[in-house]
Amino acid sequence: MPLTIATSCTTSGSTMSGRSSSPAAWWSVLEPAPEGLFRGRDDAEDPRLGEVVRRWTAGPIELVRGQPVVIGFPTDEGVRRNKGRAGAALAANAIREQLYKLTSWDPESPRTTSRALTGTDLAALAILDVGNVRCDADLETCQQRLAEVVE
Repeated sequence: MPLTIATSCTTSGSTMSGRSSSPAAWWSVLEPAPEGLFRGRDDAEDPRLGEVVRRWTAGPIELVRGQPVVIGFPTDEGVRRNKGRAGAALAANAIREQLYKLTSWDPESPRTTSRALTGTDLAALAILDVGNVRCDADLETCQQRLAEVVE
């Protein structure tokens, strides 16, 4: 059963908070992932995740209960506060760049002892990439935005 994410609606059995005054305000905290990351080899026999993951660009999103969703949180502020090395802000898209090159099918492997862990077609999961949380404010504000998206 498809579900639409918007302010004050039900998704995956939970209700989003009414903190945002309108769906437009809620959507304004996301930026679509770069379109260039969603590519493959144009091989119908061996599709890549970049060809089968659906890229969100704007507006309401149709979800099915249990549907996997990719969301990025591109900021270095937490790392800076903990005196770590910067680079986390680039991680979301760098991970996508490599992840979406992978094949969407995991055939049964004789090296795997558990049949439950093989033969998975990731294309059948209808993975959705909703892009990145807009991180152009202090860390706490950005974390609140993330909470509003995943709540």
